[in-house]
Amino acid sequence: MGTDVRAGKFSISPRLIWMGSQHLSGISDTSGPVLRRQTISGYTLLNISARYEVGKRLSVFANVTNALDKHYRSVAFNMDLSKKDTELFYGQHEDPIRVYGGVNIKF
Repeated sequence: MGTDVRAGKFSISPRLIWMGSQHLSGISDTSGPVLRRQTISGYTLLNISARYEVGKRLSVFANVTNALDKHYRSVAFNMDLSKKDTELFYGQHEDPIRVYGGVNIKF
């Protein structure tokens, strides 16, 4: 979900990304007639882009990914939480907050 807002020479574009519980290939319960997959928690991320037009041919911008510095994991191939010696670390750790920016010059 996201929006773009412009006020004069300034613009901002926040984006909210929601990921529900993630199912793995490993089985968590084999005791019943229905096998249940293992899951890891979902997450919500906020990404923000902002720009300011300094002049007709010059603007500066900043982008922030994972603006709330959410610590989250995503599913890896053939992941199984019941295996202690897994090379997959019980979910792939993903990027922390990242801020970068720059200058745009139109020639």
